[in-house]
Amino acid sequence: MTAVCSRRTLLAGAGLLAAGVALDACSGSAATTGTGEATSGAALGTGRAPTPSRYLSGNYAPVDREVTATDLVVRGRLPAALSGHFVRNGPNPVVRPTGPYSWFGGDGMLHIVELDGGRARSYRNRWVRTPRVTRALGEPAPAGPPSPTAVDLSNTSTARLGSTLLSLTEGALPYEVTTDGVTVGRTDLGGALTHGLSAHAKHDPVTGEVHQIGYGVTAAPYAVWQVIDASGRVTRTVPLDLPAPVMIHTATLTPRHVLVYDLPVVFDLRLVARGWSVPFRWDPSHRARLGVLARATGDVTWIDLPPVYVFHDAGAHDTDSGLVVDLVTYPRMFATDLGGPVTEPNRLERWTVDTTAGTVSRTVLDDRPQEFPRVAPGTFGRANRFTYAVGADRGDLATAFAPGNAVVRHDHLSGATTRWSPGTGRSSAEAVFVADPDRPGIEDGGWLLAFVHDAVSDRSEFVVLDAEDLAAGPVATVALPQRVPAGFHGNWFATV
Repeated sequence: MTAVCSRRTLLAGAGLLAAGVALDACSGSAATTGTGEATSGAALGTGRAPTPSRYLSGNYAPVDREVTATDLVVRGRLPAALSGHFVRNGPNPVVRPTGPYSWFGGDGMLHIVELDGGRARSYRNRWVRTPRVTRALGEPAPAGPPSPTAVDLSNTSTARLGSTLLSLTEGALPYEVTTDGVTVGRTDLGGALTHGLSAHAKHDPVTGEVHQIGYGVTAAPYAVWQVIDASGRVTRTVPLDLPAPVMIHTATLTPRHVLVYDLPVVFDLRLVARGWSVPFRWDPSHRARLGVLARATGDVTWIDLPPVYVFHDAGAHDTDSGLVVDLVTYPRMFATDLGGPVTEPNRLERWTVDTTAGTVSRTVLDDRPQEFPRVAPGTFGRANRFTYAVGADRGDLATAFAPGNAVVRHDHLSGATTRWSPGTGRSSAEAVFVADPDRPGIEDGGWLLAFVHDAVSDRSEFVVLDAEDLAAGPVATVALPQRVPAGFHGNWFATV
């Protein structure tokens, strides 16, 4: 299969040609698993020759087939209580990029494992049918309203809103999909998603609401806080006062607060003219701020920060003077590599926010590289004892974001960190916590689900780890029919 694209056509469809940027044409063929030729890095703006993108080689390289396999082989014993679908989203270009390539700009592909009563019933992978994907595959354009924002991707995460499963990317409308990977089409929740739906919208299990910070890049207000009720209706929209369009990848939710991360990664239209589909860069002149939004009133208290960037937060809870949040921090992002995040060191920190004093106290919990922190969903509103992440060895920035060479569990009560390594030449994707209904009241009473890649065989597996006994290794391993490339976020959707 071959496909020809026009960069002008693609960006016009994304709304980026409104500024009158002149862009060249591009062509390519269907994605394969080989080394990519697209360019990436600090060469733009420095005069140095660009180098081949690391995000198109190794396990970052896309796969070129949609596969369905049933009755998968299992080693060990799958917990009978795990009945449902594990759905992981991530970038997988349907057409091989020939210019600068951002990992965050690849076409979305869902990798789905179905478990049922101790059996691994199926694996399937499907591209999310965005306009770029349907054009390349020669299929009808997706149904639904056009995107009101500057992007129309769907490659980052998934969420269930009511009974509807959504595929998500920040700054874009969500796509309704099924657990079989079929794309139903875009939705704008009745026209209310003026800034798209965040890939890290947060669910309040007490009220049933979803809270999101949606952002855009073309006109003020550059971001909004929105509340969505359990039926999928937007009940509140509050514009946020941002001085520039910035990349807000996540928000933090507690019973009383929402945190807004106004940090120095900014949208730069000049990068569009240079061929970058995700044109964000580090701007040291942009003042880093943390917005503490009061859910009751919508008022925001802004607190200055030293230069820092945050992709993902973990546990958070309110205090008498503000709140506490654990998160992974970077000293900067998109400063030396515009294509992705793996050139900067990161670490796990705890921020203690005092809204009265207007201060943020930062404590390093673990200085080893790690990402994709998760906590047990049942800890919402209170201090969590455990945080789970994907970790790397000190100095190993190539695996500091994804994939990692270990799954880690931080015990914030004892201070101990437990690590499980999948073995030499093997790496783990994000580990997702799922509570065991037979272990109620035990915070770490559950399982961690993850994809593991073996670089020697170039194959992938799906593993189930016991969160209470991480060091013991998988209780079950599911053989998969093909490689699962490094990607972003997975979630578990239990059968209801």
